[in-house]
Amino acid sequence: MNRPQRLLSMLVVLRARSRVTAAELAEEFGVSERTVLRDVETLAAADLPVVAERGRYGGIVMLPGRQTDLNRLNASEVDV
Repeated sequence: MNRPQRLLSMLVVLRARSRVTAAELAEEFGVSERTVLRDVETLAAADLPVVAERGRYGGIVMLPGRQTDLNRLNASEVDV
């Protein structure tokens, strides 16, 4: 899976689950936890409502009230 596909898949996972750890995403996508954290930084820099929260009960979350509508993507955007 290339990076654009992984970023889109990460958004789909975050919409389905309210909170997920970097370790869980790393295992699911076959990358390192550091790569997952870089991907989260990329999504946040693109003004998407995704943040990594530190601590025992932390994880990667999509901020409430700012859901991303993935249904608006056209076929060429999905195939990136």
